[in-house]
Amino acid sequence: MSFHLTAVDNEELIHEAVRQGHHLSLEIYLTQNPQCANKTFTYHQCQWTPLLAACFYKHVSMLRMLLKRFSVDVEATGTIVFDLPSN
Repeated sequence: MSFHLTAVDNEELIHEAVRQGHHLSLEIYLTQNPQCANKTFTYHQCQWTPLLAACFYKHVSMLRMLLKRFSVDVEATGTIVFDLPSN
């Protein structure tokens, strides 16, 4: 039996973890890459930090983790589009 590993870029990995509420996956990734905690990522027409994305998707435990553990910038700006594709 074989399996294929696919390369996933940072933006996709972080966005998927936040979107799907994978609190532990995001925490592990940001522990290994703390510079990404305040980075602005692009997803479709949106430009947001992990904190803004967690707010958009209403993941309260993820918000707490980002604020307490990673001291994210609460004044970071971004662009949120409310009619995102549902994929």
